[in-house]
Amino acid sequence: MEIEFFELLDSAVNQASLLLQLIQATDTSFSADSVEAEVLTARYFLKLLEHYQNGQISPFDLCRIFNNIEIGFMGAARNLPVNIAYYPTWLGNLYNACDWCDETWTLEDNPHLLIEVEKQIQNIKDWLSNPIFR
Repeated sequence: MEIEFFELLDSAVNQASLLLQLIQATDTSFSADSVEAEVLTARYFLKLLEHYQNGQISPFDLCRIFNNIEIGFMGAARNLPVNIAYYPTWLGNLYNACDWCDETWTLEDNPHLLIEVEKQIQNIKDWLSNPIFR
């Protein structure tokens, strides 16, 4: 049984903040608002989408994680005018597919989500194939 590292940690502690502090301790130029952070997030999310396809995580968990990623990007300071919101293209259309998702959703009962996940996987792979990100 595979156990994710963060599952072993205290859920009351903001693990994302601790991870960012750890990364910044080893690379002082790293910023959560950087392209590097976005590439890392896209790769992480790609792995989660593949876990979803394999039935390793529930629709609710996938949508919860997606929501957290989306909020992180929507709330990030990008030095853009107030009337412009940054939304990464690699996030695709999961917002609509996850709409109204709750703990009762199953992979079998929500084929629309699996269809969007398959599109999303290709979307992220295409985005990551940009030579700039290598």
